[in-house]
Amino acid sequence: MSVRSGGERFEGGGQQESLEELCLYAQTMLEAFGNAKTVRNDNSSRFGKWIEVYFSRAGTIQGAVINTYLLEKSRVVNPEDGERNFHVFYQLLGYAKAKPEIMKKYQLGEPEDFYYLNQSKVTTIAGVSEIQEFNKLMEAMRIFGLSEDELE
Repeated sequence: MSVRSGGERFEGGGQQESLEELCLYAQTMLEAFGNAKTVRNDNSSRFGKWIEVYFSRAGTIQGAVINTYLLEKSRVVNPEDGERNFHVFYQLLGYAKAKPEIMKKYQLGEPEDFYYLNQSKVTTIAGVSEIQEFNKLMEAMRIFGLSEDELE
């Protein structure tokens, strides 16, 4: 992902966002799809990322470049005891549990029902609402211009 700006606002999802706001929304998506709970950290990145943020002399963000590398594939299919898989899976299932029509439509279940999510027996993070996190993710994707059909 690469974005540059001279301080202007961007149209996304029907509203205008500053570049600074877009960077924050991008982080929400990166964390949902790329981070997971480990034994040491509840929000550990499963990949490396190098983020270069370009600032103006006035201190506003002028642009950003995010490079991603080294996806930890082995941790996805074989998590250590006490770890979870990518946050987005648990967020979706938590949201679907609160919306029976979504649960039925997509034939979803509990995290314990899915092999890649139940191996370590850890499916929750204390103090984290999967529903709230999923709603933040959906908002971020809308801001970046994904349509309701694409989100569906």
